[in-house]
Amino acid sequence: MAALAARADAEAAAHAACDYELAARHEQFAASSRACDAWYAQIETMDAEIMAHRAEWARVTEGSRHLAVLADAELRRRYPGAELDPLRSAEPGRPADDGPRVHVYDERDTDHVGRGKSRG
Repeated sequence: MAALAARADAEAAAHAACDYELAARHEQFAASSRACDAWYAQIETMDAEIMAHRAEWARVTEGSRHLAVLADAELRRRYPGAELDPLRSAEPGRPADDGPRVHVYDERDTDHVGRGKSRG
């Protein structure tokens, strides 16, 4: 809904100023926004599911994780001179981020200067 309101406002302002090139550009941005709506909704649903699974995991394993921390603390209290490795998680490490990079166009970027049509 916000995309529709923004589109209407942008089109009205551009048409009022008789700037049809700007109006066409606003329409392109609005079309892009509408195309992204479904994708963002899907990502939001996946994030909610992931967080629900994480919360369930935390609830189910809370007791055993707490006991492990207590046991580690007791061992260190009883044997202060012992060289013990720090307590660490058994979860796998963070995956390498080798995925494709997505660049979001920002008018403040200077990468695009000198390319394409001039706006003069």
